[in-house]
Amino acid sequence: MSATVRVRRHLRRLLTDLRGDDVIEYSLLTLAFGIIGVVVWSLIGSDLQTALVGWDGNMQGLWDVPNSGGP
Repeated sequence: MSATVRVRRHLRRLLTDLRGDDVIEYSLLTLAFGIIGVVVWSLIGSDLQTALVGWDGNMQGLWDVPNSGGP
């Protein structure tokens, strides 16, 4: 059997065999969700940091130093 016949046979089997398609589809779906998650996190990261720093500043401003009973 020549090499071209073997290559054609392997290509035909690769294109017609449907076993393992679910794994590939779920892998691509997981990859897409991962990329979307990274993009969204990078877009909202600075806004989230700004909001948390502002919230922390507001919380720190609510605390008053207690009077130690001195003058």
